[in-house]
Amino acid sequence: MTIAEKIFKFLQAHSPRAYCDDCVAGECDLWPRQVVASRTEAFSLCAEFHREQETCAGCLSEGKLVTNAVQF
Repeated sequence: MTIAEKIFKFLQAHSPRAYCDDCVAGECDLWPRQVVASRTEAFSLCAEFHREQETCAGCLSEGKLVTNAVQF
């Protein structure tokens, strides 16, 4: 499974909750975090994902850049 597939499946499985790149990296066992950031940023260009500054559902940090899968 590719890095993008791991992230995609994690975000889809936990929708509509939004996660920061650090939490996605930890949950998917992907390092460095910048690898995750590049994928989540690319996902945000698709209608199926949303990326904004909110509270992370994983670490509960406020004002972090988080990504979630949009439910249609």
